[in-house]
Amino acid sequence: IISIKNTHWRSLPLALKHNEFPGAMRLQPIVLFATVAQSSAVGAGLDGAPRLFGRGESAATTELNVGGGVPAVEFDDGWKAGETQCASTKVPLPFNHADPCNATITICSSDLGKTWMCNATAYELADGVTDKSVGFGSTFTNQTLAFYDAISRLLLTMDATSNHTDCSCVSMDYPEGASCKLRVAYCAYALPIDPNSPPDTLTVLYRARAWDLNNEEYSGESAGYQTLSEGTTLPQDAEIQAANNLRANFPKRACGTVSPLILVPGFTSSEVQYRMHNSPPPKGHPLCPTSTPNDAWETLYPAPVNQSLLQIPCWISTLASAFDPATSTFGPVRQGLETRTLDFGGFGGIPGFQAGTATFQIAGWELGKTLFAVPFDWRMPSPGLESMFAEMQQLVENVTAMNNGAKASIWAFSGGPQIALSFLHRQTQSWKDAHIDWFVATSPVWGGVTEAVSAYVSGATAPVLNPNASTMLEFQYFRNLARSLPAALWYFPRAGGNASTSWTKDEPIIKTKTKQYSAFDAVEILTDVGADPSIIAARKFLENESDLGTFAAPGVNTFVTYGTGTPVIVSLGYPDDFSPGHASQPLPSSCSTESGDGLVPLRSSLRGTEWAESQAIFEKQLVYREYPNQPHAQCFPGAATAGTQCFEDVLSILRS
Repeated sequence: IISIKNTHWRSLPLALKHNEFPGAMRLQPIVLFATVAQSSAVGAGLDGAPRLFGRGESAATTELNVGGGVPAVEFDDGWKAGETQCASTKVPLPFNHADPCNATITICSSDLGKTWMCNATAYELADGVTDKSVGFGSTFTNQTLAFYDAISRLLLTMDATSNHTDCSCVSMDYPEGASCKLRVAYCAYALPIDPNSPPDTLTVLYRARAWDLNNEEYSGESAGYQTLSEGTTLPQDAEIQAANNLRANFPKRACGTVSPLILVPGFTSSEVQYRMHNSPPPKGHPLCPTSTPNDAWETLYPAPVNQSLLQIPCWISTLASAFDPATSTFGPVRQGLETRTLDFGGFGGIPGFQAGTATFQIAGWELGKTLFAVPFDWRMPSPGLESMFAEMQQLVENVTAMNNGAKASIWAFSGGPQIALSFLHRQTQSWKDAHIDWFVATSPVWGGVTEAVSAYVSGATAPVLNPNASTMLEFQYFRNLARSLPAALWYFPRAGGNASTSWTKDEPIIKTKTKQYSAFDAVEILTDVGADPSIIAARKFLENESDLGTFAAPGVNTFVTYGTGTPVIVSLGYPDDFSPGHASQPLPSSCSTESGDGLVPLRSSLRGTEWAESQAIFEKQLVYREYPNQPHAQCFPGAATAGTQCFEDVLSILRS
């Protein structure tokens, strides 16, 4: 019925199979009973059909435009001049409401010569029962204006209480700590039609209320409740305002205070930019660009959408990093290339976390004062991130200083706990005692994943049935991409003697027609598939690096959360042997699985249980907690029932 006008999308990472976006599931849809008219890689379904915005998606505009889809209201023929006729139509209100909601639009017209005089009435319907929300329209000269006027008036009557939300409202509970919980409801509404504005638009804003569920007399409102025109353009902004006003109105609520928090995202979550000057094109691809225009920085990752088959190899070669055995360092494959991440300490360079920060702000943290983030170059293993670790140390020291010496906590997700652990390994115990309160690791990949190996082998990370030429090319690109990322070698399954926390010698992770490979055979696997010598050298180097090799305890209070009960691939079978002389390798045809979170097997996250004795020596806590059926890295309200409980448990230890 209504389409988005001038929609702006931030492209999500599309190139890799697994992208980590903790908190992205928190947001509710923000578009009124709308279908998306503009098509993009994010805003449209996989088949190109338009669909509603989902959680975590957002648009940069609240101006809605008539897309020619206002339902026609049919009147009877043969009515006489001066008579009035009424006809009705029903439109859905898809607001993630528990009940199916519809608005019934009734338009009445009078035939006065060539002028139609129309008004309209709208009712909210839930479970077939007319609810309290009603909008009475004004007089207009056409059905479209009457329709929009009725909708705007309907939405203005909708509201929320602590135990009820009308159809234009969405509510969610947020923990503030062990004994405090907020309920926040935001409502969409449309400002009345302005006769001086274009006749085909509605301005949609959001307002919110927050309640203390322990004492519902304690509440707070966002802008928009007292003055409609002051509502916010995004629902999460209204939620944050309402929660902050609740705390401001009742400062003596016994909910505790937040300590500074630094978030570390997962693998592929940080944006990477590049600048290139007179860089020779990669071998076999002479048409690849050699310089960025005007020597300017451009986005390298997230991947540009709609790349052609000729552009993909250029992009992979620009993204690629390699190991230099002579210096034991990692750097760009292409000469004349610089890369960087963005907004260190902030969230501007972590696309997935920008939406998720609302959850933390509603719970009481404040951006730039008690809430910070550490974007990092996820292509690199820890030995390639030394300069970032120095920045992170300075960030922690600055954060504790601006908060009057309060220790900071670090919360890392998926691939982030490896980075956070590596950072802690580089600090003295006295520094950690003075600056770090808790280290929270959600869905850590400390023991590796088999899919990292299979991506290197052929690009396929699960059994492939009936491959065709198109899928073979796709897997070849993904294999080339995996081999361009040194960090992928860091995620290989960890060899060890304890099958509960590692992969043992008698446990194959790869089976071919005549051979079996265990986690101890990583170099042999790479050799048999014909990997570049620099990749093999990098793997040998990383097998002996201390962060995930020696795997020393963090030496700070540590809380590990992880999901269980969802199958994860731990070994793959291939119909033929590998051949180093072939450009492509066979695709997997079978697999075995074990319990995990859908991406990381249980044993990988449990590797940190080996720290119990060391943590006791440091007089630091080590807490492990599993959450059945919790999706990977989704320790957030609304992501799943287990995600909500997980978030509450983390907050209970982070609040003083």
